[in-house]
Amino acid sequence: MPDHPGNLHIDELRLMAARMIGSGSLPVAISHRLYAGMGRGLPCGVCGQRIESEQVEYEVPDPRGGGGSICFHLRCHSAWQLECLRRLPPRPAERVESTGEAQSDSIRPTTGTGNSP
Repeated sequence: MPDHPGNLHIDELRLMAARMIGSGSLPVAISHRLYAGMGRGLPCGVCGQRIESEQVEYEVPDPRGGGGSICFHLRCHSAWQLECLRRLPPRPAERVESTGEAQSDSIRPTTGTGNSP
């Protein structure tokens, strides 16, 4: 059993997360919802250690579906997310127009009625 995740360097946790992704145990996905509460003794999705009742457990709905969830220590969740970001394609850059609205580089604002002058 590895050391408590608080004792491990983030690079070690990232390596663990990368292995879990590589084996298919963890998906490549960005968390859009994260729930926190006291640990329930469930295993962490990265380090495999139980998240004890005196620790905070971070729970993410499993993006693979099925209604399940994945639980993490905070540092383990961060390591997983960093490894997911490394694997996902970059998003198009956004720029801010003089109106203050963000515009995607892949979508150009149009002006006029569409008729030729």
